[in-house]
Amino acid sequence: AFEKDLRITTEVFASRFFEDAYFGIANYSKISDTPTDLPLFYQFQSFSAGFRTTARLPLKKLESLKQLDANLIINFRYETPWDNGHDRLITREQPLGIDGGRTSMLGVGLIWEGRDSEFQPKKGNYAESRVEIGSTIWGSSYDLAIIENDIRQYATFYFIREITFATRLFSRFSSGDVPYWKLSYAGDEETLRGYESRRFSDDNVVFLNTELRTWLF
Repeated sequence: AFEKDLRITTEVFASRFFEDAYFGIANYSKISDTPTDLPLFYQFQSFSAGFRTTARLPLKKLESLKQLDANLIINFRYETPWDNGHDRLITREQPLGIDGGRTSMLGVGLIWEGRDSEFQPKKGNYAESRVEIGSTIWGSSYDLAIIENDIRQYATFYFIREITFATRLFSRFSSGDVPYWKLSYAGDEETLRGYESRRFSDDNVVFLNTELRTWLF
């Protein structure tokens, strides 16, 4: 952008879910079976829309493919449940955000890029730390703060074929008036595989992912 080493990324989205999942907040007990007379108990309908813009500017290049960057973030999201009856858990619990609202977030962060490739890394490391703050002063329905840290390490070895061992340590902490859709969570293909989306929702989360990656052909 602007003939500078400035990368600007913008994501725009709108979604309408007919079977969104809600299992309660800070619910770590075993989920009981869906009541036979309430087949939609853990589901709800929702609508959301928003955008996220990040500006990434190199601060210092140490050597080839290794550098420290600064990140500026604008993050807006509107979400509201849609036409849910009293046969849904979310309607019975009435979490913050049940009436819909906006989260207008401004943030800053630092990124360490030390991988051999940004898109198909085989060795090296990556770290990102950012803080986002939402305030009614700039249009948010809630006053909240979110801190995220993401650390990744890659190593490659050869066994029959080339295999990459990837590890990720992620933490997220939230405080203030946090609507249910901005809570920290675990449960989907990027956080805790094998569990329903947002199976565990709470103020804070820490998780570790490990993968073995290779090409089949």
